[in-house]
Amino acid sequence: MRRLILFDLDNTLFDPASFRAQIFSKFAEIIDKEKKAEIVAFCQHLYDEQIKAFGVFNPERFIHSLTAKLHKGKIETLLAVVFAQDTLKDHFHSDSVETIKKLKNKAIIGILSQGEEKLQRAKLASIIHHFHPSHIHIPENKKKEMREILQRYEEYKIIFVDDMLPMLFEAKKNRPGIKTVWIKRGRYALLQQPIKGFTPDATISSLTELEKIVER
Repeated sequence: MRRLILFDLDNTLFDPASFRAQIFSKFAEIIDKEKKAEIVAFCQHLYDEQIKAFGVFNPERFIHSLTAKLHKGKIETLLAVVFAQDTLKDHFHSDSVETIKKLKNKAIIGILSQGEEKLQRAKLASIIHHFHPSHIHIPENKKKEMREILQRYEEYKIIFVDDMLPMLFEAKKNRPGIKTVWIKRGRYALLQQPIKGFTPDATISSLTELEKIVER
């Protein structure tokens, strides 16, 4: 049976918090350097509002709202900040790329990540060559589409790595034979409450621990 490792992206491979901190700082410098701290704080507030309302960070929606509320800033200029590859490639966790390089010799490597597809693919651009193109899945509602995606892999032995315990639980419900690996980093993992009746197959704090799990 073929082996497939599906990685979540945000907090698992990519550090969205450091990325947001950098782009919000650049937004503030572009919009009004004199009010940098206020604008950064407003960006974070707007981000939290939109995540609560929509579940994903959509850069175009965010920047349209930001410029409309502040009455400042050019949409195209701010979007260019978000999608700059020189910025995006610097926000992978330090253990991500080396781990992927090692594991792609042991399994097919894929992505199962919730998010706005254009942004998620931009994040992946610098390392996309490590992933099989047929196994990159970026739904806006991962929980809702989990069953349909996993059904495509009846002939695979799957390892699923995610920082969000509810996503691992959903995967296990839909595919009991899947090996779930919880990586405990990022704000969601650190605030996560236990789920009654569910324990992930493995819990790690770094992707460097994954190689031994794959070999079991």
